Amino acid sequence: MDLLTLTSQVLRDPDAVAAESDNHALARLAPPLLVLAVGGAAVLGMAVGASAGPLQSLYAAVKLPALFLVPPMVVLPLVHTFAEACGVPVPWSRLGIATLAGLARSGLLAAAAAPVLWLPFSLDAEYHLAVLAFVGT
Repeated sequence: MDLLTLTSQVLRDPDAVAAESDNHALARLAPPLLVLAVGGAAVLGMAVGASAGPLQSLYAAVKLPALFLVPPMVVLPLVHTFAEACGVPVPWSRLGIATLAGLARSGLLAAAAAPVLWLPFSLDAEYHLAVLAFVGT
């Protein structure tokens, strides 16, 4: 599956991506889903850092993908343990694909919202006004 098709599928029906359960689905889908998640977060990071200049924009583009990826890595084992304790066995591969599909969708939607945050900065608006405009969308 190419990246454009996967992007469309993640945006239209992320449950279908998460439902893929063949033996090699995680190995096949993890790299492109990570690219979508990290790329979208980096685009939003660039827009966030635009208020402070190009160097801060570059730094935020590197930092924000870590902000997207670290919390699921911490919580995923806890979710698996909780599901096992409740008697609902969830395979690691299915849990991983579902998490990556959610991250990819979040990254794509963050990238789509980035121009709304960048526009006030490009018009020399105050930082707080730009944040309020972004949150209001």
